[in-house]
Order: sequence, then C-alpha cells, then structure tokens
Amino acid sequence: MQKPAARVISCADRMTPSVALFNKLGWISFYEQHKIDKCIIMYKRINGYLLSYLNEHLILNNKRHSRNTRYSSINAVCPIYRRETEGGRSFAVSATRL
Repeated sequence: MQKPAARVISCADRMTPSVALFNKLGWISFYEQHKIDKCIIMYKRINGYLLSYLNEHLILNNKRHSRNTRYSSINAVCPIYRRETEGGRSFAVSATRL
C-alpha cells in the first residue's frame, strides 16, 4: 500500500525505485517502521512500562541470573535456536537482537 501511494503522490511511473520516492517524500519504509516499533517495545520492557503478559516473553538478564553486573538490568535474554525456521525469526529473538 505504501509503494503505490508514493507513486501516485509523486506522479512517478511504475518502474521508479520506491526508496527514492520515500526519500523524496520524507517517509520511512514499513520495514524500518517495524524495527522502530520493536525497539520501542524493548524500551518499555526495560523501563517497566510493558504489559504483564509480554513481560513473560521478553526476559531481562537480572530476572534469570542472580549475578549483579553493570548491564544486567538492561540486557535481555535472547532465546537460542539452532535454525531460523525453528524460531529464529520470532518476535522475542528479533527484538532482543535489535
């Protein structure tokens, strides 16, 4: 929906690259906006503003281990999967990596 709308607004032809149109209009692509939203959710989790049912999925390091380190209260535990198809593309993994 975003690419055709950018082409209509800027009166560009079908073959014009969408990245150039987004830069011209000052828009952020859907993929980048999705990354920003994941980072916002992690920020809320670290500061304690996230809903309780999501707190179970995004575990902080200080909740799992009793060691007190410098960044234990802001580091998230990333679930380990052997393959991308097992769960490596899940929300918990991609959010902690960002």
